[in-house]
Amino acid sequence: MLEQKKLHPKTWPEKSSDKLIKILLKFAEELDNISSAIVHGDITKKNLILDSNKLYLIDWEPCLKQIRRGYSTLLYTEPYRSLNDIKNNILSYETDKIAFFFSCLYILYRRRPLGVIREIVLARKKQAICITPIHENTFVLLNFQELVNLAIENKNWELN
Repeated sequence: MLEQKKLHPKTWPEKSSDKLIKILLKFAEELDNISSAIVHGDITKKNLILDSNKLYLIDWEPCLKQIRRGYSTLLYTEPYRSLNDIKNNILSYETDKIAFFFSCLYILYRRRPLGVIREIVLARKKQAICITPIHENTFVLLNFQELVNLAIENKNWELN
């Protein structure tokens, strides 16, 4: 039987360790292989399980859409929805990439650099503010492995 552990600082390898980086890069490689075909919509630490030396993405149901109070609702974690997805009222690999990047920052450095989430969500919808360290149109072109490296390079980055 696999020993699965929810991602929690007490269960992770030492922060920013080579072991942790290798685990993230391997997971990113697997995401790169499926990202053009499958969208999860909610890649966050609560949906990642660490098993020895491997990460697993869980909670695939209900993936992307759910009917609530008679309305079809997109499922994702605020504020990680991409600006293109907000504009087009969809969820795509772009949202997965943004959420994955912030999950990497949290896993590697135990940091949440965004501040007050509710304010950021409103600002993204009204003013289309960028929440990534490089312009979002360039950011979403990176593959998941490049996003791990971007998180490593930007460990002290904060949203201004």
